[in-house]
Amino acid sequence: MNPSLLPQQASERIQKAFDRLRNQVPQLANVLDAFEALFVERALLKAELPAEAPSDFSIDPVKFSRGVPIFSRDEFALSPEWLKDAADRLIPAMEKGFPGIGEQLRVIREAIVNSEPEGQSFSSAYQTGIEDWAEKLKVDPATLRFVLFQLEKPFAEKLAESLPPFPEGLEWLKGYCPVCGSWPELGFLEGKEGHRKLRCSFCGNNWGFMRTQCPFCETLDQDKMEIHFAENREFERVELCHECKKYLVSIDLRDRADEMVLEVAPLAMVHLDILAQEKGFSPAAILGWNVIGPT
Repeated sequence: MNPSLLPQQASERIQKAFDRLRNQVPQLANVLDAFEALFVERALLKAELPAEAPSDFSIDPVKFSRGVPIFSRDEFALSPEWLKDAADRLIPAMEKGFPGIGEQLRVIREAIVNSEPEGQSFSSAYQTGIEDWAEKLKVDPATLRFVLFQLEKPFAEKLAESLPPFPEGLEWLKGYCPVCGSWPELGFLEGKEGHRKLRCSFCGNNWGFMRTQCPFCETLDQDKMEIHFAENREFERVELCHECKKYLVSIDLRDRADEMVLEVAPLAMVHLDILAQEKGFSPAAILGWNVIGPT
């Protein structure tokens, strides 16, 4: 999290991370070309948003201890005004990166921008009516789901970033995010002891989790766990669980002297996504770059 960054600093930070990856892993050019404009514009939009936690923010310690996230997913639905602004900002960046679905993106953008106040239905559709809205617009449901996710994401990240520190004594033992309930897109190790943290695929929140446990099915059986390291980038790896057939890409930050931009880091591990999926494993968080073949 970088709450103190100005908009230009935030976008430059992401741009520099893409530039580094282009130099370090040139074979990722196609993936980087697809997501670069979106990630840069998304960081800029997020940095421009006001950092305000809800005035009535509180955590129910009983529910929290039972694994109930602070916010339900539908609480992140955008108002029509914010949704239209996000569509104007982010969909052109998606068109630049994904020309193959450019016409669908233009249809979605036009529908959102020209919608009446009930346009919030587009955001709530992420929860209930993706297929119905996709049929009305004659677009692929997966494309509409991806677009709405990207439009909501900078607002969700800003909200998570703006929350006050959690009260001492609260313990979160789940593999999904304590803020929004989404699955992680990335695991990472940090500190001398190599404490494991997970990064939320939606709101970008980081939380601690046991190194020896699967975040998805919570098994502790080490015979069910398997790790593959990236060739020539041994600080990157993929963790496979034979119990639930899920996987998570992960990165070891303990010996990294340069800044690791966690927002961009998963893009460098697409080859590990491919390896895991070829072995019959699937990601819990479906993201634009980790959908290899049919889902």
